[in-house]
Amino acid sequence: MFGSRIGCPEEPRLRSRESRGLLRRRKKEETQVNDVSRAKKIWEQFTCYQQRGEWVELQFMARAAQLRFAISKPWGDTQPFDVGIAHGPNFLRVQVKSTTCRTGAGYLCQFKPHQEKKHDYTLDEIDLFAAYVIPEDVWYLIPAVLLLGKRRRIMTMLCPVVPPAKKASYCYEGYREAWNLLTKSRIELLGCTVADPPPSRHRKPGSRREKKLARPRPRRIRLD
Repeated sequence: MFGSRIGCPEEPRLRSRESRGLLRRRKKEETQVNDVSRAKKIWEQFTCYQQRGEWVELQFMARAAQLRFAISKPWGDTQPFDVGIAHGPNFLRVQVKSTTCRTGAGYLCQFKPHQEKKHDYTLDEIDLFAAYVIPEDVWYLIPAVLLLGKRRRIMTMLCPVVPPAKKASYCYEGYREAWNLLTKSRIELLGCTVADPPPSRHRKPGSRREKKLARPRPRRIRLD
C-alpha cells in the first residue's frame, strides 16, 4: 500500500474544457481593460467635462486647505462661483477652470461660463480665477479684473513648455502658483495689473534694431 493517499481529501473534478476556456477569456479581457486604464492619463478617464470639473475643484480645495485657508463650497450650482476662500476678514469668490488643450508652445485655457449659463461672469460675482493646467500640474491664480475688465478675455495661453514665438501671449506668467493672492482683499485684487511683456525673442540683445530703438531722437527746431 505504499504510495497511497490515505486520509487526503478527494481532489475536485476538473472543469470542462468550455468552462476553462471561458475563464481564460474573461481573465484576458480583464487584464486588457486594466492595462488600458493604467495607460490612460487620469484626466482621460472621466466620461464628461462635468466630472473632470468636479475633480479639479477638489484638487483646488485640497491645495488651499494644505495652505491653511478656510474653504467653503456653495450648495448646488446656482452660485456664480465655485469655491469661497476665507482669510481673516477677507472672503474671496473663486471660479475654478482647467485645461488639457496643448497648442503651440503651451496650453489654451478658456475663461467663459458653461453653455447652459445665459449670462457672462461679472466682477460683482467673481474675485479670482484659479486655472489648473492638468498635464503639467501647475496652477494659475489670476485676478478676475484682468479677464473681466475693460478688455474681456475669454481665453488665454498658459504654461509655456517650450520657448514661445510670441511671449506677449503668455502675459499671466506672473500669476503662476500665486497662492499669496488668497490673502488679499477684493479691493486689492481690483488694483492688480498685468506686467509688461518681455522683449521679443526676435530682437537679440545688442542688435542694431535695439540700438536704433534706444538711440534718442534729435529734437526738431522750428524756425519762425
